[in-house]
Amino acid sequence: MIAVTGASGRLGRLVLRLLLEHVDAASVLALSRSPAAGAELGVASRLLDFDDPDTLPRAFDGVERLMIISTNVFDPNGRRVRQHANAVRAAARAGVGHLVYTSISCADDPAHPAAVAADHRATEAVLADCGVPYTVLGNCMYTELIVMGLDATLATGLMLDNCGAGASAYVSRVDCAAVAAAVLAGGGHEGQRLNVTGPQALTQWEIADLISEFSGVPVQYVPIRDEETVAGLVAHGMPEPTARQFATIGRSIREGYTSTVTDVVERTTGRKATSIADFLAAAFDVASYRGDQMGPAGPRPGSVRGGARRRGYPGSRGAARRPPR
Repeated sequence: MIAVTGASGRLGRLVLRLLLEHVDAASVLALSRSPAAGAELGVASRLLDFDDPDTLPRAFDGVERLMIISTNVFDPNGRRVRQHANAVRAAARAGVGHLVYTSISCADDPAHPAAVAADHRATEAVLADCGVPYTVLGNCMYTELIVMGLDATLATGLMLDNCGAGASAYVSRVDCAAVAAAVLAGGGHEGQRLNVTGPQALTQWEIADLISEFSGVPVQYVPIRDEETVAGLVAHGMPEPTARQFATIGRSIREGYTSTVTDVVERTTGRKATSIADFLAAAFDVASYRGDQMGPAGPRPGSVRGGARRRGYPGSRGAARRPPR
């Protein structure tokens, strides 16, 4: 049995959908706080709550390969690490044979400035100590993050953040899910960290040029300080503690923690990773976009041709309230 936690979330749903391209639905299990998480895909579901250890033994019973999708809980008292540790240790006791965990690029570097890196690093230490073969998926920045606040960018012609001159090998959530599904279905990669990235690392200036090209709206990137980033996120509804955590991601990009490019997507899935240009072309529904590169689960937003409709990518609405991974 192959099980996926966080099955009702965006990444979890994608992993399940792509996993079904490799294995029969009868061998797939959706684990979530939402009991019917796998119903729409025709797979069995079980209740799972990382904060409730009593739910874990039954959830993991009979599971051979388990994907633990990191939660998006942020707590200065270490709740997120406790959640992950509960899951890892319960999986070990249940006899799970292979754990796959979603981390971030370079989380194993103690100097990593992103606030979320410490939680991932602590979880990876628990994995290393649990006695179960495991694989870490070090996902780079999601390409979907580019469209956060795109409405304001197109309205003002300005893209503001604290990434500075740093480059990031943005990778689509679909590609991350495809790698996870391939590892879960095929096995292998035990004891490995697979850094999952897009095909190239671009600076924010280069991304602004692409947005200008596909939207028809001239967009200029203006780097701002960390404190200005925090203030802007708070002004758009993000709680200040979360905004401060989010701002550390910009610092990690400035300092080069997201610039490494790998071939993991192509090597594990057999298809090339989606470029930022192809992702944005799909987001703006550009006629020259080659949709076969993205696959059926790629972005299919409403048309934004030539800047005629400047509402931007639909997924950007409310995005400022979403915390980092």
